[in-house]
Amino acid sequence: MENNGTPITNAKTTNYDSNPVTNAVSGLVIVLKNNPVTILLLPILYYFALTMVVSSLAIFILIGLVAKSPIVIALLALISIAILGLVIALFVASFFITAIKSAKNEKTEVGDVLRISFKRLLPYWGLTILYGLAIFFGLLLFIIPGIIIAGRGSLASLVFFEENLGPVDSLKRSFALTKGHVIEMLGTSAASALLNGGGMGLLIGATSVGPYLGRYKDLTALQASGAAKPKIHWMNYLIVFGGIIYIILSIIYVVAAVALDSSSTSSTTTTFISQIKHLV
Repeated sequence: MENNGTPITNAKTTNYDSNPVTNAVSGLVIVLKNNPVTILLLPILYYFALTMVVSSLAIFILIGLVAKSPIVIALLALISIAILGLVIALFVASFFITAIKSAKNEKTEVGDVLRISFKRLLPYWGLTILYGLAIFFGLLLFIIPGIIIAGRGSLASLVFFEENLGPVDSLKRSFALTKGHVIEMLGTSAASALLNGGGMGLLIGATSVGPYLGRYKDLTALQASGAAKPKIHWMNYLIVFGGIIYIILSIIYVVAAVALDSSSTSSTTTTFISQIKHLV
């Protein structure tokens, strides 16, 4: 992919869309309009690759159990995690490259984006690890810092491929673009999750990158124009609040399900023991 580091936006454009829903839909439409076959075929290959990798991981686990060696088990676990991470990074990178091509009204094929992704796979994998660790340690610091880091660094993947920067510089650039726009980036993430549904299906590629494409275009244009920060659309607060409520309810549901299952198992065990004692 030819890339001279020029953003995919017109620096004179100042039409900033703070509404996370319309922004997400506009980015989604750009990708589907310009490269529908590529962005719909990539998820099929992604699911197939994941199935193959998970099957291989199961074999690795069996080998570790047969070996009965903690060192072997730990080594195979690390190899398995690394392979899984590389496969996920390869296809996520392909999604973002397809989005970048689409924003330039360029047509691209599955083979082309996979080839580009593979060439920069290791540094991109490093970016995802660095970003993930930053979020993890941020969450350990009373959760809020992790959420802020997640929002501030969410454009790093687009920056990495579009502006041809390294992992650290991509995160720095993302932080610079999103400064003062954390709630909008969280709104973008919530809109992406909303469009994603259950996170499966053929639209996973388009819905995962489309919303960020729209936000990246607007923020690069806004920064280049030097215009004042537009008013934050109320929909950002609403959709983020809804996402938080959903997460809290999901956690409560999981905890309740585990508690009920443990209670049921304990009751069954007690009944079984009582029956054994009666027989004895």
